[in-house]
Amino acid sequence: MTDRFDDKRINEALDLLNEMAKEKKAELQEMIHTKYGNLRSAVSGVAGKVQHDVAETYHHGKEKVKELASEVDESVRKNPWLYIGGTALGCLILGFLMVGLRSHRTQRSAGPVLPTPTGSGVECPVIMIIWSHLALQ
Repeated sequence: MTDRFDDKRINEALDLLNEMAKEKKAELQEMIHTKYGNLRSAVSGVAGKVQHDVAETYHHGKEKVKELASEVDESVRKNPWLYIGGTALGCLILGFLMVGLRSHRTQRSAGPVLPTPTGSGVECPVIMIIWSHLALQ
């Protein structure tokens, strides 16, 4: 019987709240419109400025990338051997790192290890891929 009494009191409270909301609906809408209307206009103004700034930064960055690409292209055309040597050096360093990782991995697992062309294990990864492809044929 107490469940019915509680349900009846809850229903009465909900009905009362519903009636008050209907009566105060217009007043609440007006209050929200006046108090938060300024906030909405401020946020939309800031959003427009941020959008403009992002577009301007994107355009500026795009121009910088084009200039940098043009400078790199010109530099490579003037002295290509410098870039070829740098690439070879990068492959050599990457090869050292890969051999170190592979030897560490090989110590933990007994997986197959392909021989390298010189046996030193210090080759460019591209050469190692080609060698492993040839060794599998």
